[in-house]
Amino acid sequence: MKKVSLILKTGFFLLILNTSAIYAQQGTVTINQNPQLKTVLTVKNQLDKANKTSKYKIQLTNGSKSHVNAVLGRFYAKHPNVSAQKVYESPEYKVRVGSYHTKLQAERALIGIRKEFPNAIIIKL
Repeated sequence: MKKVSLILKTGFFLLILNTSAIYAQQGTVTINQNPQLKTVLTVKNQLDKANKTSKYKIQLTNGSKSHVNAVLGRFYAKHPNVSAQKVYESPEYKVRVGSYHTKLQAERALIGIRKEFPNAIIIKL
């Protein structure tokens, strides 16, 4: 009988605490936003749509000139319709392929490319 009474008292106490916590959570939030922010975001979106330059490429490898030339040749043999370029950034050469507007497009292409070039990565230009 004492256990039942203790359980009831504990349950009643927890119910009171829970109810008071619910009321303590109420309040209002006011957000003060600069009215020019909407204009800036609109202009940025328009510029992004107008700017059709590629933002992402897939880098197959980096290293010496002879290594990069060999990789570039292998890539051209398998993917003749994908643009590829050899880039020199001191002290090494790099092979970058594709031209993707979004990271999602680059990730989709990377899935197929990684089958032959497992160390390929996406880079943002």
